[in-house]
Amino acid sequence: MSESSEFPDILQEIEDYIYEKVPKTKTGRMAHIGVLRKTDSYNIFTTEGSELNLASTSKKPESEEKIQRIVMFKRKQVASERRKGKEILRGLYKNNSDDIEKEEAFGNFNEDEDLCRLHDNLGGKCIDCKLYGFANAEEKDGSRHSRILTDSAFSVRGLNQREDITFNAQSEENESEASTALNSTAHTQPETFFPSIVTIRDFTWRELYWLIHLIESTTRYGAETSRTGYIDNQIVSIWFDTKETISNLELTKEVTKEIENNNGSLNDLSVQTVRKAMKETLPNSKVDIDDIKDDIKSRFESNEINFLEKLYGSQLRD
Repeated sequence: MSESSEFPDILQEIEDYIYEKVPKTKTGRMAHIGVLRKTDSYNIFTTEGSELNLASTSKKPESEEKIQRIVMFKRKQVASERRKGKEILRGLYKNNSDDIEKEEAFGNFNEDEDLCRLHDNLGGKCIDCKLYGFANAEEKDGSRHSRILTDSAFSVRGLNQREDITFNAQSEENESEASTALNSTAHTQPETFFPSIVTIRDFTWRELYWLIHLIESTTRYGAETSRTGYIDNQIVSIWFDTKETISNLELTKEVTKEIENNNGSLNDLSVQTVRKAMKETLPNSKVDIDDIKDDIKSRFESNEINFLEKLYGSQLRD
């Protein structure tokens, strides 16, 4: 079956933005994915120490009123999503190595089968590296810029969405006595909302599908991700353009304005309210994101290995 015959019907209206093979130079064709990140746990968004990352911004566009917003830095989003992507690829390789022809796609880039990992074993050859970019891989491989554009996200509500949690020492002795407090760390409360946009440029349709799948599959963000930090990523919309449309901060301000214009209260937000405000704020789309998600599910369930090997075949070679 040819590549053209596999092209999804639901993407026909925007096919001019999508490549069959990744181009060697930037062309400015972009897909923008509107993502509502909702905390479903006590998340830790700190850089160093125990204080949350905060930013004082205008509450709404052209407003003089200030609000202290919690910031989910870009690197916390990207690192978690890349870790999840490499985890998926490694898992598929470990469980299906006999059926895989293009081993490098899944992170096997040397004879030791020490698969690609962030920071300490970056191969620069797998699907993730070719999409998110890499540096400090093997010297002969050079580096590659990311084709995923992400920025820091800002909470709709302000500093009142934090809570200090004290951690106690654990001991099996003198359990009848109160334990000693060790530390107190500021956490983001559950149901804190971070409107955000993730952009992919100069892409194939399989790369777009992989990115959407990755965002929806990633649930752990912030410090101590193995024990806390659950986030529900809800993809609200997708649109295509040759330029970036709106920043995350502008989006959060516009969402705040939309909610208050409809007599909503920032102190009593629901996910439905924020989703609706995002849809009203973001550009109209020529494709339905729910149709795309259904198509992704169908293609991954039928033959995920084959899908990813063809994705890898469409990516730029060194």
